[in-house]
Order: sequence, then C-alpha cells, then structure tokens
Amino acid sequence: MLQMTRSILWRYAASVLAVALALLLALLFRPWLEHSVFLFFFSAVMASAWYGGLWPGMLATLLSVGTIDYYLLAPDLREAIPRVIVFTLMAIMISSLSEARKRSEEKLRYLAEDLKQSNELKSALLASVSHDLRTPLTAIRAAVDNLLNPALDWDKAALREFHLIIGEETHRLAKLVEDLLEMARIGAKERRLLLKWGSVAGICDAALDQCAVELRHHRVRADCPEDLPLVKADAKLLAEALTHIVENAAKYSPEGSEIAVEAHFEGDELRLSVTDQGPGIAPEEAERIFEKFYRSGHANGRRADGTGMGLAITRGLIEAHGGRVWAENNSKQGAKFTMALRVEQREAPKPRAVESEL
Repeated sequence: MLQMTRSILWRYAASVLAVALALLLALLFRPWLEHSVFLFFFSAVMASAWYGGLWPGMLATLLSVGTIDYYLLAPDLREAIPRVIVFTLMAIMISSLSEARKRSEEKLRYLAEDLKQSNELKSALLASVSHDLRTPLTAIRAAVDNLLNPALDWDKAALREFHLIIGEETHRLAKLVEDLLEMARIGAKERRLLLKWGSVAGICDAALDQCAVELRHHRVRADCPEDLPLVKADAKLLAEALTHIVENAAKYSPEGSEIAVEAHFEGDELRLSVTDQGPGIAPEEAERIFEKFYRSGHANGRRADGTGMGLAITRGLIEAHGGRVWAENNSKQGAKFTMALRVEQREAPKPRAVESEL
C-alpha cells in the first residue's frame, strides 16, 4: 500500500517537474523561438499524460496554462480558455493511448505466460506418455514373442501367466488412452452434463466396478446406503470422477490396506469421500496433486507410476457440476479425498413388500 502511494505521488511530482523544465527551456530559448516555446509545455503535458495517466496529465495542463499566462504572456481569460481546452484534449488523448498500450502489453504478457505453460505441459505430456506407453507395450511384446516362439513349449500355468500379462497391460494402455481423451475433452470444454435422477449407491457401485482390477489387492469398505435420496446429476461422470480417486488411493496404499468409500448429504450438498491408509499428503502438495501431470511422491520419495491425469480429470468433472474437490490427511493414517456438489434431491422410492401366498 505504501509503495503504491509513493508511485502515485511520484507521477504527480513528475508532472510538476516536467512543467518546471518546460518553463526553464521556454525562458532560455524565448529570444530565438518566440511563441514556439509553447511546444515545451505541450511536450510536458504529453509526457505527464503518457507516463502518469489522465490526472497527472490534467495537473500538467493547469500548471502549463497558468505558467504561460504568468511568466510568458499577459493574463487574458479569453486566450487562456482555448489553451486549457486544447491542452485538456491532448492530455485525454495521450492518456487514453497510454492506457491502451498498457492493456496491450498486459495481454501480451499473459499470452506469453500461457504459451510458456502450454509448452511446459506439452513437454511433460510427451515425457510421461512416452514412458507409460513404452512400459506396457514392452511387456505385451515380450509375452507375445514368447507365446509365438516355436522352440518353446509352455505349460498351462505359464500360458495363463502370459495371458494375464497381456490382459493387464492392454487394460493399462486402454486406460491411458481414455485419460488422454478425457483431458482433451475437459480442456476443450466439450463435456456436456446429462442430468438424470439416479441413486448415490449406483454411482458408488459403478465406480468400484470400474476399478475392480486396481482394488484386487485391497480391502474395500463402501458406506453408500441404498436409502439415500435420489440425486439429479450426470451419474456416469460422477462415477468416473470417483473412479479416479479410488484408483489413486489404491496406487498409493500398501497391499492389504483398507480403502473406504462413503457418501452422505450435508443439507443440499452431496459429499463423496475416499479414505486410504497410504503415506498421506505433504502440506505443500495439497493443491498441486490436482494439477495436470503432477505425480506425488511416496513417503520414501519415490514417485508412483502414471501420467498424473486422474485427479486433474476428477477436478474437471466435479467443477463441471459446479462442485469442488479437496484432499486432506486422515486423523489416524493416510489421506481423505472429498467431492462436494450441490444437487437436486428427492426421496428414494421405498421397496414394495412382497406378499407370499399360502
């Protein structure tokens, strides 16, 4: 605040100095230039308006007219008024041009920053995707080469192992391509919400089904009651957003640990949360983990595999619903991710009792 006040005062002080310099030059060169010395004051007003803005330019205008009438000409109101008008119009025009220049420079600066960020994202994407494509492709190629080698006779257990490798790595490739396409759709704002009435339990079940492979080595606890109110939302996108959080929890949690998925309402706000028993989140990473291509480190500093798109996709999908998502450390161990969004809700239909005939 103090620095801003000093900057403003300096602009007005510079206007006064510019007019004083114009008067000094006018007095020095008046014997040779006569009435052309007024150009010095024109220059003072232009410089004040260009570098200081409109009001420093207006101050220079008033000071210039007063100085001319007092030091160079006999005071005459009829001649002073046209000079005030001319100097004022010039101050307004020059200050407007200066503001337009500043806006253009600011816009160019933002464009340059966006371009730099875009180039950095492209580099990160290429580095990450090239690695994540090469790993499954190498595994698939090795498995296929072994299966096609006529010199080797594999038993059923080995054949099953090769088939599992090909299946898992193909699933991994398909997931990578889907994430890339999803990021492109979110970046282009091509996601359109298809709002329909549906159950929260159905959203949770769909998410857990989609990441069944990632959860096969974990214990899963789902607390998404069937009697929760129905919600009007895009169930498919919400399930996709929840899927990425569950997959992230599975990636950073030790095998055999529990991953809890819970759903409840707080007023008209639906909250879906995923709690894991992993290493937790460093305070400085609480916001960064939702950035594109950012991958958090384990407790031992080693980074997990993946492109770092999952949580960014989740944030994009939740924000498309007008909601928010955040992460925090669990009170005991691990991290807790929460998605919150305001949705229309209505009571779920009660199951009909089935009457048995005797």
